[in-house]
Amino acid sequence: MTEPPLVADLTLGSWQPHGAARQIAAQLAIPFVPPALAAYGEDPFAAPGAAGHGGRISGGIDVEAAGDAGVLAAAGFAEAALAVLGDRAAETTLVLLPGDSAEPEDLAYLDFLAEGLRAAGGRVVSGSVWDEPAAPSAARILGLVPGLLDPVLVLALQVDAAGLDGLVALRGGQLLIPPGWRAGGAQRDYDELAARSAGVPWLHAYARFHGSPDPADAGRLAGTAWSALRAGAGGLAVRLAERAAERAPTPLRRAAVEAGLQAMRIALCRYAEAAAVPDPDPALPAQLYGFLGQAKGWGLAMTAEAADALKYLTRAAELRPDARKRERLYLSNITALALLRGGQPAEALAAERDIERRAALLRPRDFGLEYVNRINQARLYRRQGDHVRAREYYERAFATVEGVRTDSDAVHANVCLARVAEAAGEQKRARRLWLRAALHWLAMPVPEALAWRVATAILGSRPGIGDDLVEPVARALLDRLPPARLASPARFLRRPESPEWLAAADGWCVYGLAKAGRVRPVQDRPAVRELRQTVHALLLAACPDERLARAEFLAVPDNQGRELPETKAGAIGMGVLDGVRTWLLVGQVVELSDAEYSGLRARIRVSMGPAVAAVEPLPSGVRVHFRRYRPPLDLTPAQAAALPREGNAPPGPESAALLAARVLVADLEDACTQGGIKQPSNMSCTPG
Repeated sequence: MTEPPLVADLTLGSWQPHGAARQIAAQLAIPFVPPALAAYGEDPFAAPGAAGHGGRISGGIDVEAAGDAGVLAAAGFAEAALAVLGDRAAETTLVLLPGDSAEPEDLAYLDFLAEGLRAAGGRVVSGSVWDEPAAPSAARILGLVPGLLDPVLVLALQVDAAGLDGLVALRGGQLLIPPGWRAGGAQRDYDELAARSAGVPWLHAYARFHGSPDPADAGRLAGTAWSALRAGAGGLAVRLAERAAERAPTPLRRAAVEAGLQAMRIALCRYAEAAAVPDPDPALPAQLYGFLGQAKGWGLAMTAEAADALKYLTRAAELRPDARKRERLYLSNITALALLRGGQPAEALAAERDIERRAALLRPRDFGLEYVNRINQARLYRRQGDHVRAREYYERAFATVEGVRTDSDAVHANVCLARVAEAAGEQKRARRLWLRAALHWLAMPVPEALAWRVATAILGSRPGIGDDLVEPVARALLDRLPPARLASPARFLRRPESPEWLAAADGWCVYGLAKAGRVRPVQDRPAVRELRQTVHALLLAACPDERLARAEFLAVPDNQGRELPETKAGAIGMGVLDGVRTWLLVGQVVELSDAEYSGLRARIRVSMGPAVAAVEPLPSGVRVHFRRYRPPLDLTPAQAAALPREGNAPPGPESAALLAARVLVADLEDACTQGGIKQPSNMSCTPG
């Protein structure tokens, strides 16, 4: 019996975070767990006059640097759906019912899912494929409900059996409301929907959004907006918060909601919107007035209106006299940018140096603040022609993510250092760094999610929100590499699956794979294919070997969240950790015998990972605090006892879990160096 098609109904737009992914998950009986961007927490301005937002800015830096959270989540949800479908994907039809106000993360999800289905032989259809019956009386309310109906929602809406006539039965007990029933409704209809859906928060908020104004709407809608933001639905969050501000019953409550809305806009890089708001009322409480001015100034600074930005930022600073607080230091940071864009680079650098001194006094340390401060100083030193300090500050900035680097971080670090090398006239070094940046980018499972600041660093100008970055980024990287082409290039991956050998030369390493899982067709886009041809040819020119020439799949190692090894010993040590016994090196091939391989494995040592900021004793076990990205992790007494007290130690029973959590890092480079890898003596080597 043929199964019903999968349906994604966005005719009324997106009103739940990752609504399209939720609908497909429900039809496939997949438990749906939305992303949790804990950095955004609760509404910091829920109580009028409150303005504790320093921690959220720091967390927002991590969210932004990691790449587009909505696109990354969408890709993960699509992979989960395709994994459940398995071989059935070839027989699956996906029906898309589009609308005018779908959010980017929903469109990205549907693109990823459609891509996978087509690759497996499935079908994708846009528009209804059913005959539509006449609408019953219940359609007046049912037609207002976005998306699909499930049995729980039917019960909540108190729809009797006769009212369900004409609905289309889908997989997983889901019901499709025929698109022809969706004719819109009057405010009183939405008010009735709100009354019926009081126990369904997202639907109640949707109904209140369209229903008659109510003084309680500001709190309801703002709370739902922050929930949407934490789940990665930024556009929906802004939409709800804007309506919450409109419905606020008093000027003070409206200002508090607008402050939260401005915080969302800054977090989502919607700077033009933040800059365009009216000036705040000076009669507001000082903290609230100061933040609203700061947010407007922030938006102006990021849209190159430096002179106007300084006016607002200076006034905000006067209302924040305690310069040791994180909020004030972040204010100083955006002020430094406004100074730079206003033609005052010396004053901007002085401000950044002052931030560096004061940030060093914060307890606990704010590594997000230190990251942006070091990045900003590196750029300023580069503008001055001080290439030594520029390189130093870039390296210090990216040291804050050592051990937990994201794909965007891996690309960004190499691009920044490549631009410094170019400015310093170090063309050979620059080409090596651009090649490594291209390798990391090609290996990204979701290149569409590249962080916008990284794309800006590559392209030389800021892309627009929602722009397709894949082809422009590939072209820009091609322009930075020497001309070379290999007719049949490998496909690049991030995670190695049973690597057969490792090739390394001049600061790069790649694993050769006999097979790989599904490789996305994004690698066949014209510019991406050209980049693959160029990169593979350059690797082969540096390390000539028939195996590298014939490779169909090359994996770029993560190296435990760190940069690729720079030395031969480091490359061999990393390979041994990943189960490799053969290395293709410049001018030689290294093959390990069983005894040599086992001997090196016996010399593996573990030490505290570079991502760990502090270890806090607890009554039972310890709590590990990370510099960036990861929340604190509580270890059991057994795990705590396994932590090396000084230096490094042999791995123990608890090491595997601690390595996976990036609490520990494994190393073999010293053992390989001591074993003579630099000038191989105890290894079997043959000419390359």
